[in-house]
Amino acid sequence: MSDQDTIVIDTGSEITAIGFAGDDAPMGVFATVVGLPNKNASTVTGIATEVVIGERAEASRGTHTLIYPVREGSIVGWDELELVWDHAFTAQLRLGPDERADRSLLVSVEPGTSQEDQDRLKELALDTLGFRRVSLQPRPLLSDRAAGHIEEGDASTYAVWLGGSLLAVSPSFDEWQSRE
Repeated sequence: MSDQDTIVIDTGSEITAIGFAGDDAPMGVFATVVGLPNKNASTVTGIATEVVIGERAEASRGTHTLIYPVREGSIVGWDELELVWDHAFTAQLRLGPDERADRSLLVSVEPGTSQEDQDRLKELALDTLGFRRVSLQPRPLLSDRAAGHIEEGDASTYAVWLGGSLLAVSPSFDEWQSRE
């Protein structure tokens, strides 16, 4: 399997980044926000509005209700998260549903993410979005591994990560390398 077969997505409270494993930088970075059309916006303006994601959502505050599906590292809007991810795959990477079937998805998660939420993320990736495989990795370890600070097979280490609204310290052990 080549690096281009594995997609990496990091959905934080403020920013979502997506790209291919092995690349130096993400292919897409955008605000983690969904804009749902206000019910009275189309009747007042006479213009039908659509669901918008990222910066387009932020720019349409007056005509849309903004929903942030991730708060302080926890998923609070599953339907909106699905919209964010679909936007990431289709608009940022230009991958349709058929092109996902042979690919793996590596998802960053906050340390301490509940088993229920991990299961829902896997279901979203495999069943709803059609990926072949999914692996959930703690965000601090994923960041440090990508930067070359942690090598595969390191017996144990700690990684510290500071995001927009969260500080996380995560231990790493060999058996914790990948969950599929």
